[in-house]
Amino acid sequence: MTDDLRKLQRAFELRQRSDYHEFIQITREQAQETVAQAETFLEHTRRALVDP
Repeated sequence: MTDDLRKLQRAFELRQRSDYHEFIQITREQAQETVAQAETFLEHTRRALVDP
């Protein structure tokens, strides 16, 4: 799950940069990769809650 947490942190950093810096452009590929990683994180979390 450590890898998932790193990916979640990266997504948060991208969001912070896009919200609070003057100009940052996130590519479609970055967005798609981040969404895919978030979906994986959620699936791992669901499994952990159902089968601890």
